[in-house]
Amino acid sequence: MSKDTDLIQQIGEVVDQKIASRLEPIETRLGGIETRVGSIETRLGRVEKEQKKQGKALKSVKSTLDVAARLFNSEDMHLRKRVKRIETHLRLEPIE
Repeated sequence: MSKDTDLIQQIGEVVDQKIASRLEPIETRLGGIETRVGSIETRLGRVEKEQKKQGKALKSVKSTLDVAARLFNSEDMHLRKRVKRIETHLRLEPIE
């Protein structure tokens, strides 16, 4: 029985060594992949931060444009009313 146990133990050691030798290059590659994934995650985080900044800047520009559009629309309406009053006063036909 002792010989069988020793033989099984030796076989187990050989199998363990074979598995370890075959897993070593895989583990090395995985380590490299993990490093690259970490780098990609870092860059993605920077891109997300920059995107948020640009989103805020775009909102600010949109707000400014909205204010400008309302201002010009208001001025245009006042000018139209004024022209209409002048046309009426001078009895001119409106220009279409």
